[in-house]
Amino acid sequence: EKISMRFLDSALLNVAIGREKKSLVLSNESKRLCAFHEAGHAIVSLFTPGAMKIRKATLVPRANALGMVTYLAEEDPLMTKKQLLAQIDISMGGRAAEMMIYGDSAVTQGASSDFSAATKIAWKMVTEFGMSEKIGPISLKSVKKEEISTHTKLLVEQEVKRLLEEGYERAKTVLKKHQKEMNMLAEALLKYETLSLEEIELVLKGETLDHKLQEQLIEKEEDDERKKKAEELKRKKPEIEIRKLRDLLVDRDQNEE
Repeated sequence: EKISMRFLDSALLNVAIGREKKSLVLSNESKRLCAFHEAGHAIVSLFTPGAMKIRKATLVPRANALGMVTYLAEEDPLMTKKQLLAQIDISMGGRAAEMMIYGDSAVTQGASSDFSAATKIAWKMVTEFGMSEKIGPISLKSVKKEEISTHTKLLVEQEVKRLLEEGYERAKTVLKKHQKEMNMLAEALLKYETLSLEEIELVLKGETLDHKLQEQLIEKEEDDERKKKAEELKRKKPEIEIRKLRDLLVDRDQNEE
């Protein structure tokens, strides 16, 4: 039986992030909010200089995520300040999209992991990478907390907060400028659930993805066939075990004779 790229891709995500939560059923409104959240990340990524290249965007829930945008790994281990700031902006894109579409009172906790990732980057930029003019070209990584002055701690917190707030404002600016594209992408995610970078680019050009419907049909047939084989194996297993036990008993009786 051949192994498809979709199967390999799914296996990779199972290891890196977690298995699909196929049993999780979201309301239409929650799924729509998730679509705009992920579209926000993707649009900020597409229109921000220095951003990582998108691999795919999906609304398939995995682990603690109800959807996600995954990125191609950078070949160069070095990252510029421009690239780090772009990562902060992208992290803020989900919450910025929620705010634009639903308003302040309807934002969700879905951006929690985004804020955590952005804060880690900003913290390292300030305390390890020497990317804050106010703190200067120093590293506080190996310095004990009690050895850092109250004034320096306050400056660090202010600088981290500034980087995060500026990233959020840049994300909002990008989404306001490209709200039409964000809406198109969110609707496409609701329709197709998972989109590659090439498919996202086609959607933003206003082109149809008729091939996706055919792919979804093939994927469903493959999943149904896989489930069918699993059920057959489950039914056959007791028969196989009984046969093994019978053979063992026969062997024992023959040995006794």
